[in-house]
Amino acid sequence: MQNGIQRQEWHLNMIQIMHCDTQPTPSQKTAQAPYDYRGQPSKFFFNVESSGALKPENIVLSGLNVLKQKLSDLQVQHQQEMAQEALSIQ
Repeated sequence: MQNGIQRQEWHLNMIQIMHCDTQPTPSQKTAQAPYDYRGQPSKFFFNVESSGALKPENIVLSGLNVLKQKLSDLQVQHQQEMAQEALSIQ
């Protein structure tokens, strides 16, 4: 168990299995947990490596903050362009 998430919740990487040079074993052909292809994702699994200067949690949180800021900047720019376009139409 890692950070409250059990290993059986993870899904196999089907792309890796499809591009593998050898035939997948029966255990590789099935997911480790049921998978709904039409469902909305609620969990994301990935590895974060750090040199030790920052905790991996802080790296992820900093990245999310940067992404939020960039999305906010994009939204502001879009609103300004829409307002400018509305003024030029009149």
